[in-house]
Amino acid sequence: MPRRRISTLVAVLAVLLLSGCFGDDEEEALSALPRVERAAQTNPDRNAVEVAEKAAALDPCALLRAADPAGARTTGAVPQADKPHSCWMSDSSVKADVYTLLSETQRHRLARRDLAGTVSYRADLDSGQCLVHLPISHTRAISFSGLAPCATVTAYAEAAAGLLHDHPARATRPRGLQRAATCDLIERAGRTPVPYEGATNYTVLDRCQDKASGVDLELRYRDTDVQDYQTTHEVAGTTVRANGDGTGCYLEWTLGEADVAVRDGDKLVAFVTAESCQQGLTFARALIPTATKVPSPDRDPVDLLHAWDEADTSAVGACVDIQDQAELECAPTEDADVPDNRRDLIMEAEADPNVLCAAATPVVREHFGDSFTGVTTVAPPNSLVLVADDARDGTTQCSFADPTHTLEISVVVTTDSTVKFRDGDELGGHPAHVNRDEDARSYVVARDAMGEPGLLAVALRVWPARGSGIYRTSGGAPAPVDRKPLEAADAFVADLARTLL
Repeated sequence: MPRRRISTLVAVLAVLLLSGCFGDDEEEALSALPRVERAAQTNPDRNAVEVAEKAAALDPCALLRAADPAGARTTGAVPQADKPHSCWMSDSSVKADVYTLLSETQRHRLARRDLAGTVSYRADLDSGQCLVHLPISHTRAISFSGLAPCATVTAYAEAAAGLLHDHPARATRPRGLQRAATCDLIERAGRTPVPYEGATNYTVLDRCQDKASGVDLELRYRDTDVQDYQTTHEVAGTTVRANGDGTGCYLEWTLGEADVAVRDGDKLVAFVTAESCQQGLTFARALIPTATKVPSPDRDPVDLLHAWDEADTSAVGACVDIQDQAELECAPTEDADVPDNRRDLIMEAEADPNVLCAAATPVVREHFGDSFTGVTTVAPPNSLVLVADDARDGTTQCSFADPTHTLEISVVVTTDSTVKFRDGDELGGHPAHVNRDEDARSYVVARDAMGEPGLLAVALRVWPARGSGIYRTSGGAPAPVDRKPLEAADAFVADLARTLL
């Protein structure tokens, strides 16, 4: 070999040795980077006082009268109120309740539908019945239920939505005591009210509890005749009718005339449930002198409903598709560059969930479709990569869901090595630990080996279709769940491991 060629080869080998491209040097170990600052993004809720006062000004029977008699309404039935903010059709086919509870978590499981240009939610019940909700804030709604088929209940709700949008004055009741919430009466008497937290098809305006005594107060429409099982007591010039025994006492007294068509009697009555009649009478003495002095809210029920394209929860963007998005401090993703080097990718994806989402999104959409959008959240306490009292509190993740809310995916990457799982599975050429439940799959995949830095944690959960089986009784058949996405979970996580680790 010519001397010049030999000297050139020696020089090239020296350069390779010095540059680390030839030898036994190992890749630098993984280490945690400082977390990138992030914050939850939310839509502001409406003013709670204004919403409550506007809702209290509604005549629930007027909402039912809005339905076309030739269409939705059962022949011969008429609306009749049993409470100031609850009204039934006289054949019990449909009921309207003003200012009901409808949380964001409940909305996540309900079918969101356009109804007369407004947002509505529907929950299917057994025998083809349903609940239809018209949200008026992030936590309150006007609700329609009853014994009629779902199509009939929906028709009443649609007519009411049209009335509130076009002619709210026709659904407005006169000013007076019946515009006041029951809790306002208790507070006016110098006591601390505890709002009623009932089911989603009962108004919470007409029932409240006194915190100190536990006495329960309801507003009802009843007659004022004294029954033979009742005793009467004069309190502040008012006749209080009582019926008690060793298990409790029921008391009632008249507050005024009904201002809507009623089901029983013609008077607005305060109905009290107490542990004893003496306790109930003590409560009555505090309430009666002040009840009629409660000011009538003067807000009219305008702009109560949400337009179809308007956000009706605190969730921003794709966060609306994530279960418990508020608790997980959800935020839409921001643009992020994905490092080519896997070591850098793991460390940056742990520090910034936007990097993790940018890297994982193509894999998620390849397996489950383009309707899935990533958002950033904190990892919940029961996450596979978190343990109780773990110093890594605040670990972030990328979560994926689509508008059907039938599949949710969470992805976490960490440099941590203290979380140990037994392996026994292999995915994408990496040791893995897999839990397979009926409606969920969870995975921990190690970059190199369990107990060494570099882990990928993935959880998939399937849900019933939105609006199906939400309010079924414990004895009813469970709502059907499509578990096909779980059959593809192993292949998906293997591709994700090859991409991220």
